[in-house]
Amino acid sequence: MKGNHYERDEDVKIDVRFWRWQQTTNVFADSTRQIVQQWQLCIDKVEKYIKKLGMTSTYCATFCGSECGMFHYNPLHNECSVFLERDYDVGVTLVSDPDWIVGFRKRHTTVTQGEWTLVFRAQSSIGVSVWDTWTNTGLHDDNPVPKDFPLPCLRLTEYESCDRHFRSHILDNWSNVKEVRFSLVKSDTEVAYVLFNGTGTDRDSWFSQNRIVASTWAPGIQKDTLTLTGMEGFHSEGVARRFYLFGPHAGCPADWFYTMTLDVTTDLCTDAKLWRITYTGFPTFFYSTTTGRAAAGIDIGTSTLL
Repeated sequence: MKGNHYERDEDVKIDVRFWRWQQTTNVFADSTRQIVQQWQLCIDKVEKYIKKLGMTSTYCATFCGSECGMFHYNPLHNECSVFLERDYDVGVTLVSDPDWIVGFRKRHTTVTQGEWTLVFRAQSSIGVSVWDTWTNTGLHDDNPVPKDFPLPCLRLTEYESCDRHFRSHILDNWSNVKEVRFSLVKSDTEVAYVLFNGTGTDRDSWFSQNRIVASTWAPGIQKDTLTLTGMEGFHSEGVARRFYLFGPHAGCPADWFYTMTLDVTTDLCTDAKLWRITYTGFPTFFYSTTTGRAAAGIDIGTSTLL
């Protein structure tokens, strides 16, 4: 889930930290010595790269300026290279090299994906409630991103090893948001999206049919009569359907929807096998694979990310 923030007037604090990425490659039997190798950055597609010679490690860190995401430094040759890419970007890896030190510029801001700011990212089937995480005021996985936070959980591709949701501090400081993109991602591809007008909204009010600007399912999703909508969705004992664009609701076998998130271990319709939907764990993100609404159990897909 991504929000496009504008006109945020805040001071950006810079904290330059050095981490010596280490791996034990050999430990002698007497445990008196061990060989430790350092690392060098390897980036598949470099967007911006600058190399300087004759620099100290301190100057190299300083050289990693406002647009810099990472740098590596060779103390043998006093060589400094800075990169625009961030450590969580896809294609960034570390390769073993004893002559290099890698540094990351940690911003006290946000995680970005292209022109968008990532404000929430939910991983399927991890047994952690999406709604509870969304509403957990004070839980911040950025500002800055903790150095032990799994990098795959900041990505929209190459995320298979992610084991948690991501929640930005922006959810607790919601202001000047013009657009919100609600995305469903599967196999590294956005399979469906809804773009909402975020002007004048708060954290929970933007997810509304009358605010839809564009969508995979347009124009139907903007015109159809939806009987149950909203972020909080439909919930009761043993039922929790969140991020709900649903309707008409005519009893389980005759239900239609665009998308919903099942956020607990049970659901009345799935337990009774009235939806003909395979539900293996929560959260599960269901969406219509057609250009319009889907009947429950027909033309329904599941995504890995929300």
